[in-house]
Amino acid sequence: MISKMRERDQADLSTRFVFNRHDSSSTAMIRGLGNALIIVAIASLLDQYFYAGRYTDAAFAMLRQIRHSFGL
Repeated sequence: MISKMRERDQADLSTRFVFNRHDSSSTAMIRGLGNALIIVAIASLLDQYFYAGRYTDAAFAMLRQIRHSFGL
């Protein structure tokens, strides 16, 4: 009797884990964008601190040139 209860509980836990392991696509996309923004912000702050913003300024200049090449 106890072993059947354990089997049922174990099966219940395994199905719950499978369904909760995957996020919906919109949640995963928002989480990914948030993570990317945080990483870029940290990299920019480190660049400002260690290199006086040289690489951040160069990246913005490159983005500005890309924008101009598209006529924006």
